[in-house]
Amino acid sequence: MKREIVKSSSIVSVGYDAGKKVLEIEFIRGGLYSYPDVPEDIFVRLMNSDSKGKFFTSEIRDVYNSERLSTLERVTGKLTKEQKRILLDHFNSIYECSTLTQHEFKITYLAWLWANGLVYREQSGMSTFEESEAGVPLTDYEITFEDENTGGVNLDLMYSYYGLDEIVHLMKWK
Repeated sequence: MKREIVKSSSIVSVGYDAGKKVLEIEFIRGGLYSYPDVPEDIFVRLMNSDSKGKFFTSEIRDVYNSERLSTLERVTGKLTKEQKRILLDHFNSIYECSTLTQHEFKITYLAWLWANGLVYREQSGMSTFEESEAGVPLTDYEITFEDENTGGVNLDLMYSYYGLDEIVHLMKWK
């Protein structure tokens, strides 16, 4: 489903499938949710509201059932054949990579998280993300804990090693 970017302090994008009466909302703090059986007029009113966050809270959140969708699968599942070829070339420039595996897709997703402001700096100076917002655990990134006092996965090493800024550029996410 194609979602439209909206101006909101809490919502990134909204999509609606009129035939299936399914509303999708992607939140700034992470998370993509599907709301089945939502009448089209609710979608129209949401899109026309001055405050999409307030409208969501009062008219959708506790009224309609929701299902959290995997953002990882949504991001990597939308990659075109050409984007996958470009990614394969990118990873092949770093290490021998004959096919994209779940590992490369997770690295690509980490680049997407970074591009969308979901990676932040802790007081310790290390970059991290909220696992519940990203939909994947930090341990999926196979990096050992770098700071034995405060813990945390050193995503900055991954950013440099895998050229996440280049992936963001290649995928045209910014």
